[in-house]
Amino acid sequence: IQNDCLPHEVTADYFNERFIPSSNSSNYLATSLGLIFTRYKVNQFLWAHRKWDEGSAIISKDQLYESYESEHEKPWDIINEILNDIHIFTEEDNVFNFEVTKPDDSKLLIDTWQSYNFTPQLIDKNDGGKRNFNQLSSGEKVLLALAISIYESRGDFTLPELLLLDEIDASLHPSMTKALLSTLQEVFI
Repeated sequence: IQNDCLPHEVTADYFNERFIPSSNSSNYLATSLGLIFTRYKVNQFLWAHRKWDEGSAIISKDQLYESYESEHEKPWDIINEILNDIHIFTEEDNVFNFEVTKPDDSKLLIDTWQSYNFTPQLIDKNDGGKRNFNQLSSGEKVLLALAISIYESRGDFTLPELLLLDEIDASLHPSMTKALLSTLQEVFI
């Protein structure tokens, strides 16, 4: 969805597409990632089937799915790259060393695509164990939210002239503060 308004204006459709209501505030990060990943898989399904139904495709549905993937980078790959970059900025091996799981490679089915919902999990790359999103420290949540925000801003991102942050580093370990500042510098400067 493109926002055809000025940067400080938001249409109802634009807001509703991006706003993720959640009754469980501790699970907002998993919900946000799940929506991003689900949206990709559903859009891939709809795009491939639309091309197939138009009859303009002389290739198989599997090839259509691959074509979509070549034109639209997988969000889990991008998010994991951002998470890795943030981890590198901490300059410590065991700090914020996570990746998110990706949906399996199976194709959505015509009978079930509307109810498809993916719930990602967090993998601690230090020990390979799965971590619950609400087990993250407040500092880790800040950095994960930053990664999601960076991903979400990729499509229609224009750099603000002024960025106001109010005590965003208050809950961060010093190495995470360094990662936060380095990430902000990398993205915004």
